Amino acid sequence: QKLFAAVSNYIYAFDDGKQSWRAVDSGLPDDAWLSCLETCDSNMFAGFGWRGAFLSTNGGDSWSSVNNGLPNTYVTSFAIIPDSSEAYLFVGSWDHGVFLSTDDGLNWNPSNAGLSDTMVTCLAVGPNPEGGIDIYAGTGDRGVFRSSDKGATWHKVSYGLQGDTCISARAAGPGGGNSPNLFVGGWGRLSRATDWGASWADITGSLPMQGSD
Repeated sequence: QKLFAAVSNYIYAFDDGKQSWRAVDSGLPDDAWLSCLETCDSNMFAGFGWRGAFLSTNGGDSWSSVNNGLPNTYVTSFAIIPDSSEAYLFVGSWDHGVFLSTDDGLNWNPSNAGLSDTMVTCLAVGPNPEGGIDIYAGTGDRGVFRSSDKGATWHKVSYGLQGDTCISARAAGPGGGNSPNLFVGGWGRLSRATDWGASWADITGSLPMQGSD
């Protein structure tokens, strides 16, 4: 396994033999900031803002643009749902919602039923009550949405969050029973749900928060 680090608009890989970092940016744009990075088996995906999504199949040594079907939009986040036959790769965008690829990013299709063309700021995955995997989308002004059918449909799960919160950070971790602990941060508040997003509680407490990243 390789260790990677992202610094502004550059990606670095750690060389165990030389005990040093080296840039792995062949084919990547130099005029956009790195917005997200994700791995799926031997593939790596990088989002570079308005330049879209890029794929590496050789550990970051070279990259190629994989934007077929993506509009000219800012790529904010990736999420992956593994499957027995193929991986479901999701990308969140600045103003066109969520897109789905089932062929390693070569082709993208909108996955927005119930979500519409909204600003998706972050994505996360976690187990659902039926033993499958849910995907959660944090938005810029409409709170949190959940899909239990691999992005085919979305439902709002923001009840208990104050207003149409701008979600700037999210995480899903182990919880009681089958339900994960879901965390979202935005506009100086940290909230948690333990029931698949059905209800949320403010757990900011005394945290000195000026925003959540």
